[in-house]
Amino acid sequence: KSELVLPFIGIHPENALEPLDKIQNLIENQKDRIAGIGEIGLDPTYLDNNNGNNNDNNDDGLRKQNHTFEALLSLAEKYDKPVSIH
Repeated sequence: KSELVLPFIGIHPENALEPLDKIQNLIENQKDRIAGIGEIGLDPTYLDNNNGNNNDNNDDGLRKQNHTFEALLSLAEKYDKPVSIH
């Protein structure tokens, strides 16, 4: 165990489309071993914009990023963990 390196766990916006159940279970099962939640956040850079031709895909991707972000913020609050935001 190091005082210089603290383990955080989260889903980077690039991977926000992945199912949440595995990360939620991991956080819940390891809450006493992790120092915080992160890196999490919103980043439109990682949206599949199909060269700007389909705003529906962008909107859906941003909604999924937002859902993931809010779910992980809720877990951080529930377990009183700090958050690293992208």
